[in-house]
Amino acid sequence: MRDEDTGKLLDACKGKGFANLRDEALIRLYCNTGARLSEVGNLLVADVDLNTESVHFHGKGAKDRRVRFGPKTARALSRYLRARDKHKGACTARKPGSGL
Repeated sequence: MRDEDTGKLLDACKGKGFANLRDEALIRLYCNTGARLSEVGNLLVADVDLNTESVHFHGKGAKDRRVRFGPKTARALSRYLRARDKHKGACTARKPGSGL
């Protein structure tokens, strides 16, 4: 995907709403880490470490890896996780408090 296409996706996510914050965080995480869809889809909140700006992916074939991400991704994830804490029912899709 080209940078201009990624920019268009991120422009579509502008806003302070829960879905906007979630979508921006996920798009930045994909682009910044090169993760697979399944790796991001299976992330748990505990897999994200904002202190070290890294994420622990559980990959294909039971291969785990830790990948660093940049400050813009860290900021987007931080905003999303704060909004998620306040969002009604955000953690009811899986076990409470587990899924990203």
